[in-house]
Amino acid sequence: NAGASEWIVPLMDGFVSSQTSIQNGRRFTFTFISRRSCQRVGTRFTCRGLDSEGYAANFVETEQIISPESTLQILSFVMTRGSVPILWEQPPTLKWMPPITIFSPKKAAIAFRNHFSDQIRLYGRQIAVNLINHKGGELTLEKSYQSLVDEFNNRQLRYVSFDFHRECKALRWDKLSLLTDEVRSEFDDMGWFVGSENLDSSWEISRTQRAVFRVNCLDNLDRSNVVQSLFAREILRKQFDSLEIPSEPFSPGFEKVFKNIWADNADAMSLQYAGTKALKTDYTRTGKRTVIGALNDGYNSLQRYVLNNFHDGTTQDAYNVFLGQYVPHRGDTSPFSTGHSRRSIRSTLLKFFLAFATAISAVSLSLPQIFPFSVTRISVASLVLLFVTTRVYIMPHGKVYTSIP
Repeated sequence: NAGASEWIVPLMDGFVSSQTSIQNGRRFTFTFISRRSCQRVGTRFTCRGLDSEGYAANFVETEQIISPESTLQILSFVMTRGSVPILWEQPPTLKWMPPITIFSPKKAAIAFRNHFSDQIRLYGRQIAVNLINHKGGELTLEKSYQSLVDEFNNRQLRYVSFDFHRECKALRWDKLSLLTDEVRSEFDDMGWFVGSENLDSSWEISRTQRAVFRVNCLDNLDRSNVVQSLFAREILRKQFDSLEIPSEPFSPGFEKVFKNIWADNADAMSLQYAGTKALKTDYTRTGKRTVIGALNDGYNSLQRYVLNNFHDGTTQDAYNVFLGQYVPHRGDTSPFSTGHSRRSIRSTLLKFFLAFATAISAVSLSLPQIFPFSVTRISVASLVLLFVTTRVYIMPHGKVYTSIP
């Protein structure tokens, strides 16, 4: 309906920031835009990998723009990030890191081809930078990714695998230079967009970007944001040089603007996917890893554990309804009605039991006069019961007690 456009408000999920700054005496506007795809939206453990059509979970297009003052020129650079582009899942199970399941290689190859064919059509050549671990469950993903790249066999796709955690262990974040050195030739080859507005409001495009970095880690949040900010810094230097603005070093004021915008972007992307602010933003904001930053990461990780296991199912339902993935029909049973299923009854009873045991333990320690017999015995018995129940019964059946869509 053509008339409906007057009543529809376009929405963008992501992050936007624009600030005026100065680099070596030249004033310019630095604009930053991250746009999250609406094709495969979800929360951290309920939405992973590709769907059958090739859309990636947590896919984000990030664009940084500089506009020199007193000119009508803009310079833009785009990068993307998205979930490991194969068919896989990692539903919550109460474990700190749930096991990863990879689906049919044949179907994965089709989804992979759909994904990168579309990315090449939209953005040009792809430099796929994979930051996941080369051990444990992530190693299986890395091998599958490499195998699909080999099978795809397209010169428009370059695959770079970099074990972020192994290379940067013991706070050796300076070793990220190994990655930037490995892809350094790409910065000149891919270029960036340059456009100028004419007096008649038309645009003259003098340069286009020919390729993009597609970055991923397991969640496409913390590690991905750190690496993308490093790539963005390299391109900014080249853009400043092209404008005959000395690029080394960044002026103190712009250095702060650049770091804070990238850290704010990390927090925004993380809140939308994992429910908490990002990890590792101390490095993004200050250029170094700190003990306080590591402690904050621990706190945010605990928050993620609670949200991802006990709240994200409801959040995923909300996404599905809002984006039309679920369309209710008259007479249908509500998918949000749990009824009195065996799962819900067992889960509710066990939660009540655990709450009761915890309360008894707490009261026996804080108000010993209430109990005529040994406080220590009650406390120890309650704690032992909690531990045994959790270890023997709850953890092996973790899916029963998590929030699922």
